[in-house]
Parts: sequence; structure tokens; C-alpha cells
Amino acid sequence: ATMKTPIALTYAERYRDLYLQAEPSRKSQYGGDEWIHHQHAAQAKGLEDIAQDPNITADKMVQALQLEEPPTRIKSGTMAKFFFQPISMLSDKRRDSILGAIANANKLTPRGVVVPHPPANKISHITITVQNLEESFEFYEKFGFEAVGEAEGNK
Repeated sequence: ATMKTPIALTYAERYRDLYLQAEPSRKSQYGGDEWIHHQHAAQAKGLEDIAQDPNITADKMVQALQLEEPPTRIKSGTMAKFFFQPISMLSDKRRDSILGAIANANKLTPRGVVVPHPPANKISHITITVQNLEESFEFYEKFGFEAVGEAEGNK
């Protein structure tokens, strides 16, 4: 779920601003600035439409961490009840295909850009702010998670 936080709600602006600051050679594959203005409008509206109270998702995450065998998907918020519940009967592969198509429906495809897919049966992205990085790694490793990359000097 997308949470209604200043970071989430300003994502489209940050994305647009970074694109506009890029060297012309980096932007050439996108066919000009029309692409980013279309992206920005679609992202900003989409984020505002679906963003929810962060506490809803935080509560669901805590519940999931307490389960011995958590489900593949944890549903939280309005979108989960009215949109994701009906498609939850589909296989993960089919569901991800549908969600990917919907997420990209309003986007213009940049020329020559290939977006890699995350590996199957893996959590490919999660951001959690912690006070003690080393203790957090130990905690999540108990649930079978493993660090596979680094971000700004961290594990």
C-alpha cells in the first residue's frame, strides 16, 4: 500500500525535477520533456488517489512479522478491500502481470528502456527506517530475510 506521507505524496515532483535536471544525453531516449510531464501528472494523481493512513499499513506489517508463515500478500487499506481482494483468487504471476499492466497504463514507454522484473518468490523492495542498523539486520534475518545490496554505505 502507498502511505499518505510527505515523501510519498511528493515523489512525482522529485522524479520530475531529477529528470529535468539530467543531461540532455540522458533524456534523449525519452523523446523530450513531454514524457516527464505526462508521467508527473499520472503519478501525482495516482498517489493522491490511493495513499492511505500509514498506521493501517504499519499495523498490518507488525501482524505479518508475528505470523509463523505469513501469506504472500498482506492486504491493508481501501484498495485492498475493493480492488485487490477480487484479484486475490489469481496466481501471483497472473496477479502481478495485471498489476504491472495497470501501473503502466498511463505511462509513455521510453524508447530503448528495458525494466527488469524482480525474481520470483522474493521480496524485492522494502524500506524501513530503524534506529540501530545492525540489530535490525539480526532481527530480520531471523525471519529468513537476507541483505543483497548496499545503499549509501549500508548493508
